[in-house]
Amino acid sequence: MSLDTLSVVRRADQASADRDFKTGGIRGRVIAGRVDRIVRRLSFEIIPVTRNKHLMDPQADLPSQRTPDDNELPLLEALPTIAADDEVLDVLVADSSPDEQPQERSDNTITVGDYRLPRWGYSVVWTLLLFGSQLIVGLIVGVSVAVVIMPTGRMRNLDPQAQAAELETIVNRYIVPIATLATLLTSVGVVGVAFRKQTARCIGLRGMTLTQTGLVLLSALPLALLASEVTNCASHLFPNVSIDLFGAFSQQPWPLVFVAACFFPGLGEELFFRGFLSRGLVAHHGVRQGTLLTAFLFGVIHLHPIQACGAFALGIALQFVFLETRSLWGAVLLHTVNNTLAFVAMKYGQDFPIHGFTSVSEKGTIAHTPLPLVVAAIATTAALFMALHRTRTRWLLPNGTEWSRGFVSAEGPRPEVAVRKVSDSLDLQIAGFLFLTYVAFLAALWRYVEI
Repeated sequence: MSLDTLSVVRRADQASADRDFKTGGIRGRVIAGRVDRIVRRLSFEIIPVTRNKHLMDPQADLPSQRTPDDNELPLLEALPTIAADDEVLDVLVADSSPDEQPQERSDNTITVGDYRLPRWGYSVVWTLLLFGSQLIVGLIVGVSVAVVIMPTGRMRNLDPQAQAAELETIVNRYIVPIATLATLLTSVGVVGVAFRKQTARCIGLRGMTLTQTGLVLLSALPLALLASEVTNCASHLFPNVSIDLFGAFSQQPWPLVFVAACFFPGLGEELFFRGFLSRGLVAHHGVRQGTLLTAFLFGVIHLHPIQACGAFALGIALQFVFLETRSLWGAVLLHTVNNTLAFVAMKYGQDFPIHGFTSVSEKGTIAHTPLPLVVAAIATTAALFMALHRTRTRWLLPNGTEWSRGFVSAEGPRPEVAVRKVSDSLDLQIAGFLFLTYVAFLAALWRYVEI
């Protein structure tokens, strides 16, 4: 089929599509989109299509008209009828490769079929991919250690029980660093492929103000107490499956524990969940529902149902910090400090036990954090987050209005957009109130430290 023939077919459908656009019809858009896709396949012409633009340009330059022959007419007649409006957005990119998929046309347009804005279903698939990388790496490490270590003379001289204990120690030493490194590399790969040269701008790889950094650091301790109490409450609902992998790893040297179990998960999981998944979930489902869905997937990746509940609560806080500071480093900092506090509690909890946080009750009962301490932690976290909202990062246009991506996001404007980055400072009264609130929280914490 010649290109002239295809142009005639395309011109006929453009006229029909233009009439349907004026009357608000939908069939013309579907037909025009499908014919345009056929034209692109046969003539290697790529026509990007976005949600807010007409599917065809009626003013495009076309070859001179001629009457199609009998072999060309079935091309239009064979097109199926589609009545559902939701199918219009998917039909245009169903068979496109990533390089052929529509690109962003403006800063306030959500592009049709943009894989960088995953919906709920695709977010689940991406999460399974991340979990699969952890699982595969863990199995490889476990099998490799068993194959390499078990035949050695030292292991053969031990009794079966001692062999099992020695093998568990060796596996615990290596499986956590390698698995968390696999998570980090997988996240870097996903984000790098999705955003390429625009990664830093799209996911918020930019610094915070000194005030924002201080507020994030101060919120880590009360949030850790609250997340711990959520897990205590979840223990009433789910069976306590004993997985002491991190407890055993906490006895390793501190530099290894911090890098492998605190920083690697903090950076890798935030790149994936806040930088990548939450961007699409918030864009498609709104900031509240998108935050809850992201936090849910963040909890699921922790596998242990009780720990998943605590991770869900922490995920909501991480998303809040991410969106208010417009910086991924804010979420990475809070996540890393939270993990560090958890390992400090596991390693040194016996030296300064806090009921419900670093110690457990006797006779197998569930320990809970004292109610006054929980109330103080809630009040302190709320005050810190209110202050973080007042100092949130914004971009102002020359006319004084706030620049927006079209949905709540940490993404920044393109370099060619004339904006001014602003972040308000704290008033003296608010700073004083925060100081008194935090002192009251520390006093309540000290009261319940069992020395």
